[in-house]
Amino acid sequence: MTHVHEPAPRPAPPSRPSPPSSLEIEIGSRTTIRLAGELDPADIADTRKLLAAYVRAGTTIAVDLTAVAVIGPHGVAALAELADLAHRQGSVLEVIATDAPMRQALTDAGLTIEPGSPPDP
Repeated sequence: MTHVHEPAPRPAPPSRPSPPSSLEIEIGSRTTIRLAGELDPADIADTRKLLAAYVRAGTTIAVDLTAVAVIGPHGVAALAELADLAHRQGSVLEVIATDAPMRQALTDAGLTIEPGSPPDP
């Protein structure tokens, strides 16, 4: 009797995760929150909580999206909700974006977009 040993199938290489998102806060005459990377729904939930705390404190907030690669419907909806909350609280929420499709999606959601400066090439 002959035994044939076939090599075990190789596991597929792990998929590369999307670039991590990042958040940077600068406090001055206004609080600037710079977001970067791809924002998934979990990132949006955490970021929304942070932004809501600043809005409730009556702070003028600038949300800089110039380094965000992808923002989905959850992110657009969260920003629209925060802009509404800011209006009710007497705060100001400014959104800065340079990407044309992102600007259009945000404008369609009723947000006023600040032009900001274009990202470095």
